Amino acid sequence: MPGALAARHRRVAWALGYAALVAVGVVVVVGPGALAFDDGFIAWPVTLPDATVSPGDHLQTTYYLWLWQHALATLDHLPWFDPFQFAASGHAGAQPFGWPLVLAWLPVSLLAGPVAAYNALAVGAFVACAGATYALARRLGASAPAAAVAGFAFAFAPFRLVQAATHVNALLAPLLPLLLWCAEVALRGGDRSVRRAAVGTVAVQLSIMASGELHLAVFATGLLAAYVALRLPGTSPERRRRLLVPAVALVVGTGLVAAVMYAFVLQPSVAAGGRTLDEASSFAPRPADLTRRQVDWASFERYAYPGAAIGGLAALGAAAAMRHGRRRGLAAGLVVLAAGATVAALAPALDAVAPLQAAYRAIPFLSFSRVPGRILVVTALALAVLAGFAVDLVRPGRWRLVAASLAVAALLVDAPRDVFERNPAGPTALDSLEPGTTVLDLPPFDPGSYSGSVYTFLLTRSPGPRAGGYSPFVRPAAREAQARTAPLADVPVDPCRWQEVARHLGIEHVAVHLDLYGPLDGQWPADGRALVDALASTPGFTPVSEAGQTVVLAVDPDRLVCRP
Repeated sequence: MPGALAARHRRVAWALGYAALVAVGVVVVVGPGALAFDDGFIAWPVTLPDATVSPGDHLQTTYYLWLWQHALATLDHLPWFDPFQFAASGHAGAQPFGWPLVLAWLPVSLLAGPVAAYNALAVGAFVACAGATYALARRLGASAPAAAVAGFAFAFAPFRLVQAATHVNALLAPLLPLLLWCAEVALRGGDRSVRRAAVGTVAVQLSIMASGELHLAVFATGLLAAYVALRLPGTSPERRRRLLVPAVALVVGTGLVAAVMYAFVLQPSVAAGGRTLDEASSFAPRPADLTRRQVDWASFERYAYPGAAIGGLAALGAAAAMRHGRRRGLAAGLVVLAAGATVAALAPALDAVAPLQAAYRAIPFLSFSRVPGRILVVTALALAVLAGFAVDLVRPGRWRLVAASLAVAALLVDAPRDVFERNPAGPTALDSLEPGTTVLDLPPFDPGSYSGSVYTFLLTRSPGPRAGGYSPFVRPAAREAQARTAPLADVPVDPCRWQEVARHLGIEHVAVHLDLYGPLDGQWPADGRALVDALASTPGFTPVSEAGQTVVLAVDPDRLVCRP
């Protein structure tokens, strides 16, 4: 008993030390200047230098997670329903995002607010990715130093780093190694852990499906199917019988969640017919992107650099494992996974290989994928495990720790820099409005424009019906309603049009976001200050407040003088 307790203490000490080492890596790679708490986001380089709140998908993620908090606190709506975006025009709809990140989000948000909660998820994802990949590599037979390198290789993979600066799939990435760890224990673990691991596999898979991140759901399902096909042949008939019921539950559950997502989210939206090949091709990486380490934020969704250090270690690990009978099949499978995911990411842009493009679009649900490069998270995971195997080449064992230390240093040095900045989240004039106020945000971006993410985030401070918003699953009628407000963002002011729109949508206030007007890509081309001056001099508009880069005016449709 004392020996078992001492061993447990050593494992806990190792886990805490490893988490601390990953945290040091976060500081090195992210940069101390980019680390933020509740006054800014740990996100990508600021696109609008003078912005009070800089646009990005991190704002959308924050809003959707906050919706869960709002739903539980007020009981006014279900967590997976958005009662604010597009609600002024009567087109509020389902929102599928938030699970299971909300489990970690809520405690931090309740204590320190939504910005701090997002930052906690961003930093925590590094530790969770490293920890889950470490556990997976250990389960696959890697030594502790080798598994530690595998964890670092996935947590700090260049692709995941770039995604972590802006997109929710990087926050959900720890679920992939956790999914494979559960599957591995269920297929190859001890008899007493089979059922628990099988239930864990089902729970993680359904959580990924229910996360709302369509890309990750499709890729994770394919990854799990491929991994089971790889590892199932070595299991006994008795174990297969014990896994039959969980396997049926997994297949049925995955199908049901996919059907619900399709019926209530995809089918009613502008994405109902799937994405075109041209659209997927515009976002897909090119072969040259595999060797480009520097990030081009104008086309960051094409970023595909696997990492020279990771790739070199993975090649050594694969070659060594191929000579080891016990790992030969596993290593070959991981190589195929990495290669297959990379080809799938490149496929839409390979115009010279039309059959490959056709095959890619024929895969169920993959036709809804607008950003095929996100499947590279599978490549990153497979290469990370293989990179860990390379450390086990070192003999004797005491030198493995030295080799692992050098490998970790190489991984951190090769990681791209200038990926993260402290993104502002300062106060705006909307913060003082009463909750429930109907506001028209100007300029009225198309729901697919990331600049509209500013509006979604500001709803966390002043929730109420809006005419527009930012959503990949907006309904066509909501997009059309928002498009009808576009002429209101320019001068001269048309009182007749304003009166019609204000009465139809029930607009009580107009918020003009000056920093979203300008010459930069994604901004509205007109002059926001000129619009504010024109509105302020028009009967029916009364300036209410100005803070940051936002000006709020009250609207009284009855005072608008309309002379057709």
